[in-house]
Amino acid sequence: MGTPAFYTMDDPLARLNVMTCRTGEVPNRPFDRSEFTTTILLQAPDAGGLFAYRTDPRTDEDPNHDGVAKLLAGLNPDMQRLKLAAGGLNVFRDKHTAHRLTPVQGRPIG
Repeated sequence: MGTPAFYTMDDPLARLNVMTCRTGEVPNRPFDRSEFTTTILLQAPDAGGLFAYRTDPRTDEDPNHDGVAKLLAGLNPDMQRLKLAAGGLNVFRDKHTAHRLTPVQGRPIG
């Protein structure tokens, strides 16, 4: 990924986030502020919940507002989708990778 090391975020409130999704929910956070993000899927959904992403639709030098607007409207053919397994580790360049989950179906843990 072009970096010699990864470090924990300095902000103790932002360095660890826990997210849950109920049936039909779609967490939609297309970009975050971190250079990199690491996720671990604790429970796979019964259906949906694919990790949809598009690498580098914008850069620090070019925010590409028109391209990002098309991406958010579902008009980007370069969007990829991954089915992640429970326990799967995912590391990606966050602030330049548009990402979200597809709608989730299934029972929550507990």
